[in-house]
Amino acid sequence: MIIQRDLFSTILPLLDSPETIVITGMRRVGKTTLLKSIFDHISSENKIYLDLENPRNQIYFQEKDYDVIKKNLELMGLKSKEPCYVFLDEIQWVKQLPSAVKYLMDTYKIKFILTGSSSFYLKNQFSESLAGRKFIFELYPLNFSEFLRIKQAPPLQNISHESPTLSMFTTYQTYVDEYLKYGGFPGVVLKPTENEKKGGARRYIYFLLSTGSIAVK
Repeated sequence: MIIQRDLFSTILPLLDSPETIVITGMRRVGKTTLLKSIFDHISSENKIYLDLENPRNQIYFQEKDYDVIKKNLELMGLKSKEPCYVFLDEIQWVKQLPSAVKYLMDTYKIKFILTGSSSFYLKNQFSESLAGRKFIFELYPLNFSEFLRIKQAPPLQNISHESPTLSMFTTYQTYVDEYLKYGGFPGVVLKPTENEKKGGARRYIYFLLSTGSIAVK
């Protein structure tokens, strides 16, 4: 199931701008899903998607000569002399990528849409290499409006706050309880049973602690 994120509609108007779009956030908040949704939204066929967590894809961007990187992209079907889009997921796996992106967007007008899990790396490296050439967005776990959307519940803005009924209160109390209990990580929200949600929430917390995505002070 594709979750419609609020950030999706924020990013869409920027696809025609020359700046690079960078999406950061913790692991498993839905960055890859959002990136693929934007990729599918673009009607042009002159686009490429690469997951840089795969070592085979990292090779394309490890060239010392950035013009060779452009040729690598053309070998994959990109037409660099026409409006084109390059989607790169998990960019923290290629250390020299910020300077390569800067060169390719300045020289060949390639539009980049990027994601990465390391907020510190992205904010610092891209601040230096792409000053004035980027939009950075942070994707968080589902907010409550997104949570209601995935549950196919009535949006809160459609509910009268002046005369709420008992049935309205009961309906939303159930959603509030679940949201507060299990949080907004998409993989947990989508679990069909309470036992699976409990197990999923525990696994997410353990994963985030073990990878340093969150820290205990």
